[in-house]
Amino acid sequence: MGYFIGHRIISPKKLASVKGQTIESIDDYLNRFRLLKARCFTQVPEHELVEMAVGGLDYSIRKELYTQYLRDMAQLVDRVRQVERLKAESDQEFDIAYEDSKTTRLTLLN
Repeated sequence: MGYFIGHRIISPKKLASVKGQTIESIDDYLNRFRLLKARCFTQVPEHELVEMAVGGLDYSIRKELYTQYLRDMAQLVDRVRQVERLKAESDQEFDIAYEDSKTTRLTLLN
């Protein structure tokens, strides 16, 4: 065949099996998914591509998206970024509350 190893055509089934890696940012995963999607020459409706991409996200992000209808990849990216921001804010509030509880405990012990 005349294809380079890095540029093989992939099937929708293979595309659906793509998962985000633990060391990979969500943006990197979504960009990798888009690049792979470009190598899938089977017509797949956009909402199905979104479902495939969501399926490869980490559970903590995926569970926030399952109840929503996302019509295209752009909307998915926007929603994922919103979920990440909310998660970061929540983590930051937890860290502050944890530090406050440690300080209170130390004060009570002294």
